[in-house]
Amino acid sequence: MARKKNDLSAKKVDLYNELKNEAKKANRRIKNIDKKFGKSTWGVRRLESRLSSVPIDAWSKYGRIKVNKKMSIAQLEATLKATKNFLASQTSTITGIRKQIKNVKKGIRKSMSSPTVRITNDETEKLYNMLSDFNVRTFVDNMGASEFWDIYLTSKRKNLSEEDFGEQLLNYYENGNDEELKEDINKIYNKYFKK
Repeated sequence: MARKKNDLSAKKVDLYNELKNEAKKANRRIKNIDKKFGKSTWGVRRLESRLSSVPIDAWSKYGRIKVNKKMSIAQLEATLKATKNFLASQTSTITGIRKQIKNVKKGIRKSMSSPTVRITNDETEKLYNMLSDFNVRTFVDNMGASEFWDIYLTSKRKNLSEEDFGEQLLNYYENGNDEELKEDINKIYNKYFKK
């Protein structure tokens, strides 16, 4: 039994040391991103959502990865995996975020067939994040990204009500259950208009 415990503690020490080094790199990047783009933006927000969950609990109130020796092996492994994924992602560096902003803006302008449309960095990040949202995908998959982006940006800039925004979306939407679509519209509006 004593041998197993030593093996287990040796594994825990190795994981802890590796995580400590990776977290140090990641926290440095997070600090730089926060200075340049503001708190909890781009890849930092995804990392925060992964690490602030109850079983992992590896996100500090200061917006950094926290590591301590009391973490279980499962917590260490999960935190290490999320940290490595963050460090490998393009949106973990300022240069990578700038590239992503440029690509997203270019894609949005191209899909909207309007190279003169001005899109802010906040709108770019929001549109980038919206692509992974199930409720948004419901509309984008059916009506096309260009129509959705156009309706969203126009509605947001004109400060339209939820009903007006929903009416515009439903005019383009070809099929589906009205109640479910209205529920999706409500979720989209509450999530992306009220911030």
